[in-house]
Amino acid sequence: MVIPGGTSVKELSDVFGAYVHKPRGFRDSKGRRVAYVTFDGTGGVIAYRDYYTDVDARLEE
Repeated sequence: MVIPGGTSVKELSDVFGAYVHKPRGFRDSKGRRVAYVTFDGTGGVIAYRDYYTDVDARLEE
């Protein structure tokens, strides 16, 4: 899933609200949160910011 610019993760409760665990944010090397992951044991959602286009080796790991 792609998070549109200007949208807060809290505004995406329809996507993340169905899961038991709250979304975990991942930061790039500049400290910006660029990806979020949530799961429930059977499935999950990976969401990233639409402005994230750089490849960050640390994030990819």
